Amino acid sequence: MLAAAASVLLAHHTLLASGLARVPGDPGDVRFVHYCIEHTWGWLNGHPLHGRFWDLPFYFPAPNTGAYSDVLLGVAPPYWVMRALGAGPDAAYAGWLLCSTALNAAAGTWFLRSALGVRWFAAASGAVLIAAGAPRIHLLDHPQLISAYWSLAALALGGLALQAPGTWRARCAWVGAGLAAAAQAWSAYYLWWFLAFWVAIALVVALCGRATRPAILQALRRDWAVIAGAGALSAALTLPLLRAWWSAAQEVGLRNARDVFLARGQSWVNVGPDSWWYGGLVRRLQGLSYQTNEQQVGVGLLTLGAAGLGFWWARRRGGVMVLATTTLALVLLATQIGPWRAASPWNVVYAVIPGAAAIRAVPRVGLVVLFGWAGGLALAIDAVSRARPLASATLAVLCLLEQGVAYRHFLPALDRARVAQIAGEVSPGCKAFVYTPPPDGWPPWHAQIDALWVTDAAGVPTLNGYSGNTPPDWRLQDCLVRTAEDRSRVEAAVAAWVRRWALPGPICRIPPPR
Repeated sequence: MLAAAASVLLAHHTLLASGLARVPGDPGDVRFVHYCIEHTWGWLNGHPLHGRFWDLPFYFPAPNTGAYSDVLLGVAPPYWVMRALGAGPDAAYAGWLLCSTALNAAAGTWFLRSALGVRWFAAASGAVLIAAGAPRIHLLDHPQLISAYWSLAALALGGLALQAPGTWRARCAWVGAGLAAAAQAWSAYYLWWFLAFWVAIALVVALCGRATRPAILQALRRDWAVIAGAGALSAALTLPLLRAWWSAAQEVGLRNARDVFLARGQSWVNVGPDSWWYGGLVRRLQGLSYQTNEQQVGVGLLTLGAAGLGFWWARRRGGVMVLATTTLALVLLATQIGPWRAASPWNVVYAVIPGAAAIRAVPRVGLVVLFGWAGGLALAIDAVSRARPLASATLAVLCLLEQGVAYRHFLPALDRARVAQIAGEVSPGCKAFVYTPPPDGWPPWHAQIDALWVTDAAGVPTLNGYSGNTPPDWRLQDCLVRTAEDRSRVEAAVAAWVRRWALPGPICRIPPPR
């Protein structure tokens, strides 16, 4: 409870102070991810436009558009509960953010407590770093990456199983870990893939260590059948998702290697220009200030130093060294070597490891690296608390305050009012609509996301779209009409799309052409 409360306050103080009116991020990916979560509620609730789980009512009538992005089914239940209790979409999304952060903190506490054997306060302190550390806050623009509690549960259950091989407790834990991994897959691809990558590296490190190899081999000898069964169950539950992703990849292709970007060395100390402690320094240093929020994966010098000390003090414990080595290996693999992008180790990962070709923003691995930093911090706080409880509490507070950032927020109510106004222009007799407004100061993606939300308000699907990918032959990326030439370009794109899918009319233009 302490970890959950502290995490919510640290991560969402602006949201809470605004009475849940201002949500973190910008009205781009945040509104799109929110729409995807709302789609799961519409699918569950029998909304006519959301009856087919994989076919969202944009890019109409292209199929399987839900597989272009994360489906978020595994983390949607808290949102469903709030919608079922009568909350509107905006209030339910704000509540979902708070619940997701609290669940991260709870699962993080359990993971650190079970994996490292630290006391409750130390585990809770590390869990706040996982749930509300600066790297996670800087990715609130991409809310699909917020919820890591299924990954933490899978790791905690795996750790419990290794502690009691051959028992019913271990067997149940292995099955639970498989279920948690499947739930993470149905939540966010990045976190699921990074979890699998983390486990693979940790397994290699553990097998190479003399202190940890016996425990791994004993678990394999005594529980191999259950481990294989849990893996098969997890794979079976994930198979429908993998098939949908593979079908989408066959349709739109995988990430080109040229689109992949890596962390830089300075990324791991970059706490962002909005940091309470380091913002002024970051803004003055050119090597840090130009980095996007995706590359701002630093946790602060004090926290980093405390984590390092924690690992050093507990270095004789085999599991600790597995955690530390795995964390450092992830940092090294995800980091570009100077200006030599072609010589970076991630190129081998991209070429050899299945699924790596779908990873574009490699620095997001910092969300999993947080597990390691949190473990080191928990070990340091636990060690100090044995002799100086007040000093350990002070260290915990300072390290967590070091994560504080003044992250940007926006008012969903403004977008909701605009969407309602646009929806009023869509006739119920339209087979579909296309939204092609004049410029309003925003890039075209803003109007595309407006169109997504208009579909629910008007009950009519749209030719517009926004997602991680676009279907073949869809040419409405720039839907803004500035000139007569823009109008001709948009009408040609609409006509080509109508011919491709043999769409019957009417296809309504919003606003109508003059």
